[in-house]
Amino acid sequence: DGKLFEGGTAKDYQFEFGKGQLLKEFEDQMQGMKKNEERTIHVTFPADYFKKDLALKKAQFKIALKNIHQKSLPTLDDELAKDLGKKDLEDLKVELKKMIAARQEQGFHREYAQSVRDQLLKSHKLDVPETLVEHELKHSKREKKDVEDDYKFEFILEAIAQVEKVEVSRQDIEQRMLTMSRMYRRPVDEIQKLYSDSQKLNALAVQILLDKTIDWIIKNAEWSRV
Repeated sequence: DGKLFEGGTAKDYQFEFGKGQLLKEFEDQMQGMKKNEERTIHVTFPADYFKKDLALKKAQFKIALKNIHQKSLPTLDDELAKDLGKKDLEDLKVELKKMIAARQEQGFHREYAQSVRDQLLKSHKLDVPETLVEHELKHSKREKKDVEDDYKFEFILEAIAQVEKVEVSRQDIEQRMLTMSRMYRRPVDEIQKLYSDSQKLNALAVQILLDKTIDWIIKNAEWSRV
């Protein structure tokens, strides 16, 4: 709405292009910029953005590219491995293989989570209070069916969590805040401050509960690949 918002300005900000450190929509519009060039970037914050008051909101950024640097990659040898805290190059390769395997596992996990959602929505029929849907639609531009499906999925997961005694601990909340700190490159205390409000903290706890319940279902389900 043509107004500045908290956290919407930065000076001399450095980041690595193409590594997902900024919103993809933001980076896409920076493609091809030259030194000292200025542009106006238009983005829509994602639904799961860590600042909930900005989720699904449109924003306009005026930016200036002050400088461009290119990485000079070191030689892949034992000396590099030692600099990275490993015994030798072979030890580093083993560690890298583990990291790649972990990322692949995360990809499979996302597929399984989507399958869980699809199957639960297909096999459970329930109605969502119209007031909930209307309230959500007032604050977003999403489709009604998407909002209804989100609520249905949440209700089903909460019921499963209650039956299977899936709970959220203080340690779970602290770990999630640490993850968000790394993801959004913000100090942990800033994340904690954002969730100092009891309502926001409760919403975060609910999200963690839903995620843990999905993990429980994936762990205890029998899967087959076609």
